[in-house]
Amino acid sequence: MKLRAFAVIAALALPAVASAQPGSSPSSNGPSTGSSPSSGPSSPSSSSGMGPNSGASSNSPSTGSSPSSGPTAPAAGPPSTTGPSTGTSSNAPGDNSGPPSNAPSTATPSATNDQSPTTPSRPGQKLSDADTKIVAHLHHVNQMEITLAKQAQKQGTSRVKDYANTIITDHQSSDRDLTALAKDHKVATIPADKPQSDADRQDEKDMTVSVARLKTLKGADFDKEYINMMVSGHDKELTRIDTSMTAANDADLKSLLQATKPVLQRHADAARDLQKSPQASLDTPAAKQP
Repeated sequence: MKLRAFAVIAALALPAVASAQPGSSPSSNGPSTGSSPSSGPSSPSSSSGMGPNSGASSNSPSTGSSPSSGPTAPAAGPPSTTGPSTGTSSNAPGDNSGPPSNAPSTATPSATNDQSPTTPSRPGQKLSDADTKIVAHLHHVNQMEITLAKQAQKQGTSRVKDYANTIITDHQSSDRDLTALAKDHKVATIPADKPQSDADRQDEKDMTVSVARLKTLKGADFDKEYINMMVSGHDKELTRIDTSMTAANDADLKSLLQATKPVLQRHADAARDLQKSPQASLDTPAAKQP
């Protein structure tokens, strides 16, 4: 009886022990799975254990991977930004290449603009009517000076003859340059000088009278009259040439007038020196003539 009672108690105790073993089985996990009953609970425990473990492990790797992928994504982001930046750099070369191409194109018009101002002053351009009148007057002055100087060579004293030689040389040279300029600018024949105002007409009358009177003089009388004419005549031309330089349109004509002015100034100064000097000697062929 005692043995049966013990067996009954043992049989009743085994389920309690078996039910208690799953509680301990979590601590031993691996060995408890050896028994089928424990494997039953252990499987839920293992499933739940695997769940967290796999969750933790999966979380840790996944979070590791996801953070890594997270940084990787940002890392990929910078490359992409570098990608655009390289795009920008590619744009930069493009832009750099752009401006140079623009720069030459803008340089070409500027060169054209630089050449255009020189075009109006090209040689061979026909003189305007106003410039032609300036040329006509200057030609008339050259011819008048040469004519009077040749007369001085015949009727003046030695000092006046030397002055007359200078006048002839300088005005012949000036007239050659003037004639060449006129031909270069399509003026084949220099027209006659015509008075432009009442003052010009009066000057022309006075000159005609003076020349006629000069032809009647000899020696010292001729010298005095001739030198006085040279002083007043050159002073008038110096004033007129300043006006002509301002009014002239052609660049070549302006240059010729500028070169002529110092010559006229020397002639006027030399004539004043002769006015101040003692009267020329009468020992000249012109003075000895009856």
